Amino acid sequence: MISVIVPVYNVQSFLKDCVDSIINQTFKNMEIILVDDGSTDDCPFICDEYLKKDNRVKVIHKKNGGLSDARNAGIDIAAGEYITFIDSDDVLEDTMLAYLYELISNAKADMSVCQSMRIDEYGVPLNDKVPVKKDRIIVGNEECMHDFLAANDLGTVAWGKLYKRDLFEDIRYPVGKYHEDVFTTYRLVAKCNRIAIGYEQLYLYRERNQSITQQSFSKKHLDGIYGKLEQAEFIRKNYAHESESLLSSGIIYSANQCLRRIMLSDYRDKDTDVFLQQIYRQYTLSAMTSNLTFFSKIFACLACVNLQLTKNLLSPCIK
Repeated sequence: MISVIVPVYNVQSFLKDCVDSIINQTFKNMEIILVDDGSTDDCPFICDEYLKKDNRVKVIHKKNGGLSDARNAGIDIAAGEYITFIDSDDVLEDTMLAYLYELISNAKADMSVCQSMRIDEYGVPLNDKVPVKKDRIIVGNEECMHDFLAANDLGTVAWGKLYKRDLFEDIRYPVGKYHEDVFTTYRLVAKCNRIAIGYEQLYLYRERNQSITQQSFSKKHLDGIYGKLEQAEFIRKNYAHESESLLSSGIIYSANQCLRRIMLSDYRDKDTDVFLQQIYRQYTLSAMTSNLTFFSKIFACLACVNLQLTKNLLSPCIK
């Protein structure tokens, strides 16, 4: 059985589309765990309606604790051999669970992955197309970690993946952190000896103006960098042969994301600028031999030389 965990918080406009796309999966052997994380809109009532409609649905109503806390609550009661996570404003193609199950079972893997496509608030695809590739299997623990660090289609996000339940035996998502996946996915990968990668775009990720990734900058967004620093320390300790360049590229990528958000906002804080300047000066040179894009490398080099000048020069060009 697959345990499908759906954290729910104030998404009444999208929740029915999400849950219907789960119920209508061609793969039927599942439990659907809806975790109402203290919603103040109609989500609690919508969850309870599905509880009455489908005996595979379980509902948890809890005080608001954030996305990590909601996911953890679902993990704690999950009864399936496998776990997958769905964000409550997203939608699945009806073959996604069957596809992920076939990948993980045929490969005797610990995790399987499909690709995603962005949709807008109205469900219209935003024309993301991944290259046509054959499904593949990563074999060996060190190979799994290297593929993850090299950003070869495995990805950090929690959704779009099917996990063996026992990967979570001693792992939970960090409560109170933004970018909670950054703190967690590498630890799950570190427990894998085989990962099956598929290239079908079956997870539809809805881009909303209200989502965390679209919000103006706050200091909580620095959690992405802290997560990458924690990840790098773990890799150095447990994977001695892994490239320092790959570790630095993840840190610089997160720093670039933070600096870009700052440039799009009216956020001003000297301590944040000092922290980012230190990050760029410590990790930019090492990241230059990584697979970061040319623009990301140039952006980081400029910020390394002078963060404030980079903000002044490039802010009008950032969108």
